Amino acid sequence: MKPIIKFSLPSLILALGIATSQAQSSAESAKKASDTTRTQTSFPHPDRIRYSGDCITIDGKDVFIYSAAFHYFRTPKELWRERLKKIKDAGFNTIETYVPWNLHEQQLPENINDFSKVNTQELEEFL
Repeated sequence: MKPIIKFSLPSLILALGIATSQAQSSAESAKKASDTTRTQTSFPHPDRIRYSGDCITIDGKDVFIYSAAFHYFRTPKELWRERLKKIKDAGFNTIETYVPWNLHEQQLPENINDFSKVNTQELEEFL
């Protein structure tokens, strides 16, 4: 099943720009959103990936990003492949997830540089 609502990257950027500038006047917000959509962003491989402010281009093709959320830590590992295939079959081309730090670091560290109690094995397997 294809997503019902499709957003282009520039309209999402415009919406984020407007949402984050609520404290400014509406004229300043509009100008800021307009400037945001015109900004040229450079990537490490500009020959393969470009963003012009109007769209993202990958290998010469304009691409819309359709993102689905997937929480690897809430799904049994045996079902990951099946669920990701279903997401892809539904028309999504991007997966969004977050990392629950409290799951990976269940004991307090000795200090800020102590990563000995961090277990990222499941995250690494997912990635």
